[in-house]
Parts: sequence; C-alpha cells; structure tokens
Amino acid sequence: MQLPRGFEYHTSLFSARDRGACWKADETPVLRNQRLAARQVSNLLLFDLSRWLSNTTVAALNIAFTLGQALRLVGCKLLQIDSREVSVMDQFSSPVHPQGCALILYDSVAGGSGHVREIMMFGREWLEATYRYLDVQTEHGDYDDREAFRRLLTSDIIRANGDVPLRPREAHALLNTLLRQVASSPPATTTSAALDRKAMIERARSRKASN
Repeated sequence: MQLPRGFEYHTSLFSARDRGACWKADETPVLRNQRLAARQVSNLLLFDLSRWLSNTTVAALNIAFTLGQALRLVGCKLLQIDSREVSVMDQFSSPVHPQGCALILYDSVAGGSGHVREIMMFGREWLEATYRYLDVQTEHGDYDDREAFRRLLTSDIIRANGDVPLRPREAHALLNTLLRQVASSPPATTTSAALDRKAMIERARSRKASN
C-alpha cells in the first residue's frame, strides 16, 4: 500500500483540533511487511493423494478435504475423543507432486497431543471403518448424499461465505479405490512403548468408560 506523502503528519480523527499529528514521535501504528501469525509445534499425518487427485480443480480439493474430514471423525471415534482434538488442513498440495492433492490431519492442541499418531496405529482398520462410515445408501440402493452430509458436517468446516466443501459420494469412491490398491497390511512403523497398539486401545476404552 502506497501511503500519500505527508501521511505521517495527519490529524487524528478523534481530535476536535484541526492541527497536531495523530502519531507520537516514537510510534508508527501502520503495520507493513509484518507477519500476523503464531508459530506452533504439533504432530501431523500427511496423505499424498497426487496419484488420484489433482489440485487444479475446486472439486478435487473438496474431495480431498471430505476424505480428511471423514478420517478425522472416524479416527476420533476409534480413540473415543472429541473430534475437535484433531483438525484437517484445507487445500494442501502434495510435497512430492506440486500439481497433486494431499491432506493433512494434525493435533489441534499446540505442541501436539499425539492423537494423530495413535489414530495412525489403527492402520487399515481405520481406513475400512472410514469407508463404512461413508458407505450410506437409500432404501432404493442409491447413494444417500443427505445422510452422508449429516454424518460429516461439523460447525468448524463451514466457510465464512456459508459454503460447505463436502463431496461425500466422490470421497467414498476414492477411498474404495485406495483400499483396493493399497496392500492389506500397513507399512512397518517404528513405535515407542507409548504407542503400543494394545495399550492405546485400552486407553481409548478407559476414555469411553469414564464418559
């Protein structure tokens, strides 16, 4: 923004006087070239979807986001935690193929709570549970978009203009393709004692019992 010449000597709008500078000699309230953001460390889980989705269309970006929302809700359900504990990053490009889509799930709590790592330990079981969550049909055997929207809609994904970036039918089809193409066993992952799968499931059950 190009400020007019002599702008720093302008009169305050809240002053009854027609003379006198608004700013003091030691201040410049106009914010220019400043980053208004906070930097936080968290845990994240990235899915590279560049093999199946391009980021060049809004539809593809919305499909990726829908899949992320479904994975988030089902993952939190498996852990018996509030869905607000995990968030989905909107419109993320693949780090490997810049023209492809990717989706990121991350711990909402600053510093990371470790929930996305716990969810990841469910492996294929998590993906299959998400597929079943999206697999809704009407009494006539057609895909039930209305019920799918109802399952996926949360207040935190509604855009400022009121739009809801959900395409459950396409996300359901994409996940079906992924499950067919991905090996039945999850990749080997180095885990610590804190991420022992049996212990993790016991923690999830204890959360459920305490609610």
